[in-house]
Amino acid sequence: MEILKKEVEEIEKDILHRLKTYQDRYSQVDPVDAFKPDISVTANDIDEADDTTIDNSLLKILSPTVKRDLLRLHSIKTARYKSNTDDIKEYASQIKSILDSYKAHGTTHIFEDDCWILHYKGSKRYKLSENEAIVENTISQIHMGNRVVHKFLSDLIESLDNKNFKTQYKLIHSATNGLAFVVVSIVAIS
Repeated sequence: MEILKKEVEEIEKDILHRLKTYQDRYSQVDPVDAFKPDISVTANDIDEADDTTIDNSLLKILSPTVKRDLLRLHSIKTARYKSNTDDIKEYASQIKSILDSYKAHGTTHIFEDDCWILHYKGSKRYKLSENEAIVENTISQIHMGNRVVHKFLSDLIESLDNKNFKTQYKLIHSATNGLAFVVVSIVAIS
């Protein structure tokens, strides 16, 4: 129960941070004020409040955009992207399309680039063999430890179902321009 309580606290901190960081995207209201609406539960009553009261309170204080973002982030956990292709370029393109679809809907607004970039053998940035590919984006270095970023990428990797490839992600610190590279690497399994 204590672990669940800590996870909920972390999620609440992430939501508040997202609201503060991206308040212009969600509303013109001060994000801290967004958590002080006229609701029937106070800070002291939250532990004793029933689920219906909590649900109703959250529905009142979260903007439609935040609700959509949360549902999209949850959807990646339950999605299963099955692919039987053994062509690395086709599989990497499928992963790029999935990542681009989340970016297009605003769910992963922490990522800097509008579209994810594909790299294959011959890439100027990465030395790759025929059986390797990379799908790449960038984030601000301050987000390298962001739990939402890591959770999104971990859930994405888990949702991919193709026995022909091993897929993983990593964040690479860049010495210049305050950015970090988000690298989803794909390797064909022999």
